[in-house]
Amino acid sequence: MNMIRTFHPVGQGAFYSEEFFSYEGDCVFRVVYDCGSLEYCGLQRNSDGTPLKRKDIKERVKQAFPDGHGVDILFVSHLDDDHVNLIPCLKPFQNHQIRRVILPLLSAEERYVLTGYHLSRSRKGRISDALNSIINNPEEYFGKNTKVTFVRSVGEARFYREDNQQNRVYRLEELPTIVLSLVEIVISGQAAGLQKDWLFVPYNHKPERYSDLKKELERALGKGFQIKNLKDPVFVIKNLKDLRRCYKALPEGINRNSMALYSGPRDGACSSTGDVVDGDIWGRYCPCDQFAEYWLDRVLRHEPSSIFHGCPGCLYTGDISLDDADLTRVFGRYVRNIGMVQLPHHGSLDSFGTGDLPINRRVCVVTYGEKNQFGHPAFAVKRAVAEKGGLWVDVTETDESRFKVEYTV
Repeated sequence: MNMIRTFHPVGQGAFYSEEFFSYEGDCVFRVVYDCGSLEYCGLQRNSDGTPLKRKDIKERVKQAFPDGHGVDILFVSHLDDDHVNLIPCLKPFQNHQIRRVILPLLSAEERYVLTGYHLSRSRKGRISDALNSIINNPEEYFGKNTKVTFVRSVGEARFYREDNQQNRVYRLEELPTIVLSLVEIVISGQAAGLQKDWLFVPYNHKPERYSDLKKELERALGKGFQIKNLKDPVFVIKNLKDLRRCYKALPEGINRNSMALYSGPRDGACSSTGDVVDGDIWGRYCPCDQFAEYWLDRVLRHEPSSIFHGCPGCLYTGDISLDDADLTRVFGRYVRNIGMVQLPHHGSLDSFGTGDLPINRRVCVVTYGEKNQFGHPAFAVKRAVAEKGGLWVDVTETDESRFKVEYTV
């Protein structure tokens, strides 16, 4: 069986996929993690210097999966525009061939807060129909042919005391509407063309910050304020200044939480080989010249493809903050099979923080727009990856930055 993992070039956003192929070359299972890109992100250019238009990025998404297999699972890490706004461009979405969507569980109050957050950031006092629908009614948005599963959030203390003691395993076809974090979603080997089962393990960590925000909003807007007011664009525009100040007071915005995902074999060792099939790993292994000698000594003393052998698993982090979640500990039983890690929040230093991430001697992929206004990725994050012997890989808006690795499992 061959599995191809691709980090697609969409600029300041996220669009990742895993495709399992039979020996005959037919796709038998396909997974997507996030699909979105910041609409306004500086002056984006193609590698030849010509302007890169929004329609060009949308076209890449439309052409990503030219066959008729569709998407078996779409994981949504969190409901921020640059992680979901390209979902309407997916050919499988247009053909009603997204079979299941898995996303974080939100309360009604949290949906109001998110809607108000995006309305307050909008220049026109409105948000896209797609984003609004995914936040407030995902079942209707994706349609009756798509099953929707929500993942409950956990706090670190509760997780270690209670949740970690439970053994939760579901076959994909048996997955209920609501599941706990760290549930093992099992894809049978036969379904994916594998000799062994493959797991998808979501972890939705959500800091308890909505109560603090609510108090701040009530203080700024008066006692008559109700959370449901945030769904009203007229109310948001009227109180735009106060709302923006309240939201801005939260570090990393309202979406500091994000659903991380482990994709890979179970905790036992898995025999696999992997090779880069799209992307010049030699040309981008070093984040800055001063680390070149260090990286060559610690990471690339063998052929680059050798670092993929035996570790086909990947840890996707979305925009999670490592100050809130120790992912090395959370996914401890799977760490030995993780060979690739998607760095959180486009390489943001605030999200990288002081937490732990299994990046030592692993491929570390960061996706961002080259001309973004946020300073992503941070030099300090590059340094941290280099010091642990990680292999840094940039994926930006240029088509040549696409990073694709093929595994034989």
